[in-house]
Amino acid sequence: MDDQNKEPVEQEGVEVSAETTAADPMLQTDAVIKRYLKQIRELGIQLREKAGQFKDSFQNDAEFHSVDKEVKEVQRKLKQAKERVTNLQASRQAAQEIKDLREDLKNAKEILSTYLQKYVTETGLNTIEDDEGEVLKIVPVYKLEKEKTER
Repeated sequence: MDDQNKEPVEQEGVEVSAETTAADPMLQTDAVIKRYLKQIRELGIQLREKAGQFKDSFQNDAEFHSVDKEVKEVQRKLKQAKERVTNLQASRQAAQEIKDLREDLKNAKEILSTYLQKYVTETGLNTIEDDEGEVLKIVPVYKLEKEKTER
């Protein structure tokens, strides 16, 4: 790369000077992240607007209203039947067992994730072989969440 070249470089739609890119790649990454966050927010706003317009088109249709009313009545009857079956002792017990198994599965996955992170850090490898000889790739998952503030 020519050190005399001070022309702006556009990468992922974000204009960054060659000098800035060489000096601090974190600034470039930060700019790209912020651009995508802005794009995601804008697309969310557009999606809500279009979904509202789409929903409104159904509210103005008489046939839709008639069918919707029939569907709601059937759903009400279905809900009553489901509640009756759910109130049986065997159903309540099965529902609790399902809930417990889901919680156990979630906890096991969280613990495995912690150990996988430790394994990658200690070994530098991003693959592991299971008991059946299958080689599995360890994939980190990243996402953004709003930071919780104390009130």
